Amino acid sequence: MATKTDAGFVTKTSAQAGKTGKTAKAGKAPQIATQAAQTAAKTARGTRSAAKLKAERQARIRALVTGGNMATQEDLARALQEEGFQLTQATVSRDIRELMLVKVPDAEGGYRYAFPQARAELVTPSRMERTLQDSVVRLDCAANLVVVHTLPGTAAAVAYVVDYMKWPQVLGTIAGDDTIFVACADGAGAQQFVARLSARLRALDGDPPAREATGVRDA
Repeated sequence: MATKTDAGFVTKTSAQAGKTGKTAKAGKAPQIATQAAQTAAKTARGTRSAAKLKAERQARIRALVTGGNMATQEDLARALQEEGFQLTQATVSRDIRELMLVKVPDAEGGYRYAFPQARAELVTPSRMERTLQDSVVRLDCAANLVVVHTLPGTAAAVAYVVDYMKWPQVLGTIAGDDTIFVACADGAGAQQFVARLSARLRALDGDPPAREATGVRDA
């Protein structure tokens, strides 16, 4: 019950105050639940929006690669930006990996990205050998890493061939425009890879002196 103080102010008993506090907390619980639900819904909408945007972007990449002459990652990024897509080079790089695009020779003597619906034609032994023969310039080795130097714009195609051959010494490759980093399990594996690839190149072009430019450095 309420009581009056000497100053005439009405106060509540502890039981009444506790009841009021419980009522306030009970009133806040639905609000907290509602806010949590709204946050979850907003996050879900954002996730769906990002997934939808990615699907639209990759669909446009397929169309650009199929219908145009996309020679570099920069060409793809510029074409997408001109169509209104907001992206970074890292985004385009991820899309290229996910779509498994490869670079193949074009009719003008350069290279372009190709969508792997024609993968069976792109990875014939003769085509892979021609890619190595035409593109590799020099090999360098330091510890368990091998650096493969290629002609400009051909590193991705050569890296694809190296990955496709699945040599046991190779753990993985990273390709730029004219340079490939090949990671091997150890230094011995790196030198075995260099020797093996050098031998393959010499057999392909029959020019041992040119291919002996391979450099092997101690770590």
